[in-house]
Amino acid sequence: LDITEVKSSTFAFNESHLLFGRLRPYLRKAVLPEFKGHCSTEIFPLLPNSQTKRKYLFYWLISDRIINDINRTCTGTRMPRANMKEVMNFPLNLPSLSEQERIVSILDEANDSVQGLRDGLLSKLAGLEELKQSVLEKAFSGELTDSVLEEAGV
Repeated sequence: LDITEVKSSTFAFNESHLLFGRLRPYLRKAVLPEFKGHCSTEIFPLLPNSQTKRKYLFYWLISDRIINDINRTCTGTRMPRANMKEVMNFPLNLPSLSEQERIVSILDEANDSVQGLRDGLLSKLAGLEELKQSVLEKAFSGELTDSVLEEAGV
């Protein structure tokens, strides 16, 4: 299928856009695509101007304050959708491009740190779940002894 032959309502986007999911915006569905494509009308492509860094706009868009503001534009209870016409009129504080880059760098570092901590915690949780399952298996097979519990650190 040639993507140019798509007949449904779609938005075209490329590597310069930021994509934002307008359905249930509180989920912060935003992505910086590294390819060209088409997306449904549930995804809104934003094209930053020459005074706006794409990643600066990304971080602004997923910030608590802006997400709360976006949520206030929503219509629909079961399937809340952001009113992107209103969102496009939100004021955006635009420092110089170099300051935007500095801010993005700080946010990237913070994001990397949080991701590293999250990965470490998930690994520990998986280990604890494995330990629990091992103890349960031994308990119900009659192999649970004080030495097994000591070895498990219980």
